[in-house]
Amino acid sequence: MALTDKQTKITIYIIIITTILGIILMLFLSVKAYCNGYSFWNPIIDFEKTGQFGDYIGGVAGTLFSLVGTLLIFLTFSEQGKQNKRQSFESSYFEMIRLHRDNVRELNYTKFEATKMNTSENRKVFKVLLEEFEECLNETKNITEKYRCEDLYKTEEIEKIKSIFPKIDLKEVANIDISYSIFYYGLGRS
Repeated sequence: MALTDKQTKITIYIIIITTILGIILMLFLSVKAYCNGYSFWNPIIDFEKTGQFGDYIGGVAGTLFSLVGTLLIFLTFSEQGKQNKRQSFESSYFEMIRLHRDNVRELNYTKFEATKMNTSENRKVFKVLLEEFEECLNETKNITEKYRCEDLYKTEEIEKIKSIFPKIDLKEVANIDISYSIFYYGLGRS
């Protein structure tokens, strides 16, 4: 479970406050023990009293420090999860870029022009394809000028498009649709 930035800040504040409370409690108990006659430097050690005192401090302050440790581990796992997601995204993103570059390197397009065959490779293929699309678009404009929008689209489609894009030029959209269909599928049977 990944924490949001606000949850992370709250967790850090809880850790800081709990740590400060644990330190204050340790100091308070040490001063209280010293006031009751217990000294760390006393040469005579009464193990029964020191054992009870250690159990008391370990039970109270140790619990607070255990809570801090648990919260720190939880925070660490949460941050590690965020880093793993980021790293996974970056690696897949750069893998897709590498695949795209490999695909572009392998592109090859042969076109018959006038009396000879011209072959384009790599990035130059995109330029040739764009020129062909623009040529197809210009030819389509000459044909669609003669028609009204109602002849190119069904009434329901016109209403749907106009409701989403009220200022759109439907003839231009029709030109692009028709040109792309011809460009992508071609005009032949194959």
